[in-house]
Amino acid sequence: MRITSIIGIETTTFCNLDCEWCPNSTMEHRHMDERTFDQSIKVLERLKKGIIYMNGCGEPLMDPDIAERVSRVSKLGYSPEMFTNGYFITRKLMLDLNGAGLRRLWVSEHRNVDKKINIALNAGIRAVKAYSPAVGGRTHNFAGQHGTVSERENRCGPKEEGWFYISVLGFITQCCLDYRALYPVSHVFSTRINDINTCDIPLCGQCKGSP
Repeated sequence: MRITSIIGIETTTFCNLDCEWCPNSTMEHRHMDERTFDQSIKVLERLKKGIIYMNGCGEPLMDPDIAERVSRVSKLGYSPEMFTNGYFITRKLMLDLNGAGLRRLWVSEHRNVDKKINIALNAGIRAVKAYSPAVGGRTHNFAGQHGTVSERENRCGPKEEGWFYISVLGFITQCCLDYRALYPVSHVFSTRINDINTCDIPLCGQCKGSP
């Protein structure tokens, strides 16, 4: 399968939490620089439009430019969605994100989740609870890279489904759990994105299922 769509773009790897089931604390924290984001937009322009998740292995609401970036992706014809731990939800930010075109917000159950969801709903954003490991929800092993026990044994089949992500550094990966972009198939500054084929990667053999 060739790359025909991107369903995730990681604009920041910063996070305010240190959850034991998440490898974020082992990562170098940074925001996607503007040059890489601009080039990511050029890549997204050339591909099939659909739902796109505005986060990777970080807390997206910590990106100071998140509303503007959601807006730019939305204007291309994508339907932006986002997973957040909810700590940075405010009415102003939710109004900004609604105006930017955010279609849905998944809020993990850490603290005051119902209150946070109501703030988003009142701002016009479709907001729902994410079934989080914080309350005994789904866990996974990050394709063998992180020591969390998985309760699932299904495979996401990135090669068959065409699930591709742009990492904070601009690498295009086949797997949302390849959080360090160890096995990129391309980079946003490559000139022939549409001609790059998927390939087998070692992570698939270790994976216990997608989140």
